[in-house]
Amino acid sequence: MSTSFRANPVGIEALKRSEDVREILEKVAKEAATEAQGIARMEAYDTGSYHDSIEGSAEIEGVGATGYLNAFDYKANWIEFGYRSVPGKAILRRAMESIVGTTNMRQR
Repeated sequence: MSTSFRANPVGIEALKRSEDVREILEKVAKEAATEAQGIARMEAYDTGSYHDSIEGSAEIEGVGATGYLNAFDYKANWIEFGYRSVPGKAILRRAMESIVGTTNMRQR
């Protein structure tokens, strides 16, 4: 015996924009922020300003809910991507990957 169903595309779009999905993404982003702060503490903890600037959040925008992992310190780009001959540490990417396994991340 089998049962099949066809997803309602309107329902799927509504689900993407739901507050429940946003809350789940925010929880994941905050877990990733905690992980990133741990990595930053070990690898980039000069004054703690980079560590302290890491935040996880989520919001509903356009087509659906989106989770964010951000670092707001002025040297965040250098730490993440490197500078001149110093390689980047990819702290935010590594933290998110450790929480969710693989990522479909867009860096901005």
